[in-house]
Amino acid sequence: MAPTTRAQRHRNSQSDSSTKSNPDHPNPHVSSQDLRSVEMEAEEGDTDDCIVQSPTTKLRYDISGLPSDAQSRVEDAFREPPQIALHHCRLRDGVYAFQMTELVPHSIRIGHPGGRHSVPSCSCAAESNSNKPLGDVDPATRGEMGVKSPCRHLLWLLDHVAKQTTAYEHNQNEPLTLNTKGYAEEIGDPFQEISRFHLDVLADSLHCNVVPDPSTPSPTFDNSRDHDTGSNSDDDEGDDDEDHEEEEEEESKIPSPLRVLEAREVLSSVAEVPVEDWRIDLSAPPRWRGKGSRGRKHGSLIRRGDLEATLFRMLISNDNLFHSFLSQLPERKPVNDPFRKLGQRVDRVVADLEAYSAALLTSSASGTSSSFTAPTILPPVPQPMTSSQTGAKVDELSETPNTVEWAAGHLQGIVRIIDTAIFTRDEPIKDWEQTSAVQTLVHLLGAVINRNKEFHPGNSSRDRNLFSRLIGDSPPGQGEDFVIYQLSLLPTACSMFLDPLQDMLVKLVDHKAYPRYIDKVKDLIARCKGGSRRASTVAASQSGSSARAGSKRRSQTIERDPKRQRHPR
Repeated sequence: MAPTTRAQRHRNSQSDSSTKSNPDHPNPHVSSQDLRSVEMEAEEGDTDDCIVQSPTTKLRYDISGLPSDAQSRVEDAFREPPQIALHHCRLRDGVYAFQMTELVPHSIRIGHPGGRHSVPSCSCAAESNSNKPLGDVDPATRGEMGVKSPCRHLLWLLDHVAKQTTAYEHNQNEPLTLNTKGYAEEIGDPFQEISRFHLDVLADSLHCNVVPDPSTPSPTFDNSRDHDTGSNSDDDEGDDDEDHEEEEEEESKIPSPLRVLEAREVLSSVAEVPVEDWRIDLSAPPRWRGKGSRGRKHGSLIRRGDLEATLFRMLISNDNLFHSFLSQLPERKPVNDPFRKLGQRVDRVVADLEAYSAALLTSSASGTSSSFTAPTILPPVPQPMTSSQTGAKVDELSETPNTVEWAAGHLQGIVRIIDTAIFTRDEPIKDWEQTSAVQTLVHLLGAVINRNKEFHPGNSSRDRNLFSRLIGDSPPGQGEDFVIYQLSLLPTACSMFLDPLQDMLVKLVDHKAYPRYIDKVKDLIARCKGGSRRASTVAASQSGSSARAGSKRRSQTIERDPKRQRHPR
């Protein structure tokens, strides 16, 4: 999918017309009004000439601030995007590392400001020496250095990062500004943006596993090319130990629970069976030994006599195969349903908040400093770095804590994404989109209502309690419409979720929620009941009409066919 702009199409049409007409003999069918229209389109096209669109995320980028040669390279990268599969990612020593494969593995490093890898870099630079800022080099030395632009792997990854991290605040129909380092200006610093968002939340959205701890066996990072060329700084001297540790072969691999669920979503879609009903025996993560391991095998990718189980294991273990299936399934299928994925993000965020609270309670009871360990149901969140490990400030290298404020920011952002996706669109919303969006909103609302408790110390209940922050203590104009506003605009789909909404109303009354919020929930339920009754009446009417029409057609057929009249079925 080439990122063709309106200006390019206009130039192409001009080129085509110039070959068919002679300026000395103008086309008599072209009026002066048509010529003025063409001129106006050309002027409008000039403003859009530097807007390109990513074929994978559909984000639009303004590349007008880049040199012309850099603009061409960005257009080329989007015209033929690499076929990339993310394998895993980790945070270590103040560096986010993403392992991906195209034909050979590549690693991307995004470091904290002022430190090593403060400019995102890719391991393919060892071969191409292309990971330098776009247009950021003295032209006098450009030829000697062979400097090009951030590679297509960096552009691909940072495009996908921007898709996730800018969605809460940025209208994704508006173009982002691509800077000379290969990422959108709206992101700010990529490391700090991921730190605020959290690597595990981002990895879920990218269908990528997180390596939880550097000291435990993990999938191999291929760092054979992972070094900066032309640099002999002291920072590079420590790379050998890091590379050696990261290249150790794992003896066993336990897939993330989310990948297990997504493999089930893929195969249940192919089988056209609801996810919850498909092969209940294939719900637990399989465990098998990797090649070169010693000891008894715990399992194999091949399950003899069971093709579904074999495919299930292959989808879990082979990222390229998984992404191939992913690309072939339509958006309405569970594994690609954007609203279902947001519902899974709700689960991730809430689980991280619960785990953070549990870790604080454990450390408080033992009288020791907190050592965060996430629940076993989800991959652990990476450990914060200490200043002794890196020589940098702890705040620069740590991910923000999983506090109520952090969780509330994610949940409010999810509501904004759904609001934008449903209510600011050019085409009519499909029935499955309405149902899926409402299901996620109801799930999110239930997650908040069920967490009317204090998770950690704070100055006020809004700082400590997720329910209080989003619903309970909200004065007029700040939280009284949380989720209810969006649900109220989709009453037909809401009528399918009357039971959970009524259960939530009971809990809201018990929690002594803000009175106006309770009133709005009651109004929503009343509207849903009315919509449900109307839908039932319409369905019954349509069913009766169809039955009468069918009876009439059968009667007419029997009258025309005396043989059928004598021998009715």
